[in-house]
Amino acid sequence: MRFFFTNKYLSFNIYIATKSDGGCGEGVNTPGCEPGIRQFKSDHPPHLFTKSLRSSGIFFFIIIEVMKKQIVAYEEKYVNDVVKLIANFRVTLNGFKGNKTEPNLELTKEELNDYLNAKYPIYLAKLDDKIVGYTVLRVESEVVWVESLYVSNEHRREGFGSMLYEKAEEYSNNLGNDTLFYYVHPNNETMINFLKSKGYSVLNLIEIRKPFKGEKTKTKVKVGNNEFDY
Repeated sequence: MRFFFTNKYLSFNIYIATKSDGGCGEGVNTPGCEPGIRQFKSDHPPHLFTKSLRSSGIFFFIIIEVMKKQIVAYEEKYVNDVVKLIANFRVTLNGFKGNKTEPNLELTKEELNDYLNAKYPIYLAKLDDKIVGYTVLRVESEVVWVESLYVSNEHRREGFGSMLYEKAEEYSNNLGNDTLFYYVHPNNETMINFLKSKGYSVLNLIEIRKPFKGEKTKTKVKVGNNEFDY
């Protein structure tokens, strides 16, 4: 059994397992007790706390894994993690248009290099030593646009999106701005609802282009009295 709790700075995984009393000792490493607790091996042994309780011939093993949450600026040592996240973000965006694609790491390496060459601020969400999300900011005449904000699927609804958003807002506020500007796909309901919960309710601009050669659009989007291919 697993329970998950999170707040702004820490996440907790709490695992509970039982094992009949077959001569097991009190420690979780006692010979004969291993099968019931193999699932509790962790990559973060310094943050594990264990306790065993005995009740009616049953051992209850409780393991609490405490993980630190933080936002950090991009560094070269995170390049592989960030490239994978950008690749998955692009797959997600393609999915909004009904296109199923696979992550393209070579293409997203180029995308990351473009951001770095343009000196766009990049911030990362970390869970212990794992990079679980990122945001890229584009600054033009001290106006801050959010090029992308993404959290990996397995770590959504754990507060990382809000942490990245708050960092972006802090960066924008330090430049004297009242708001950020977000690029959002019109059928990205999750992101739109997230932004609305943060007070973003004003439609600023829409981007219009001709179809690419051979492009076949699959959906329609209505803005005011106008309908567009998407």
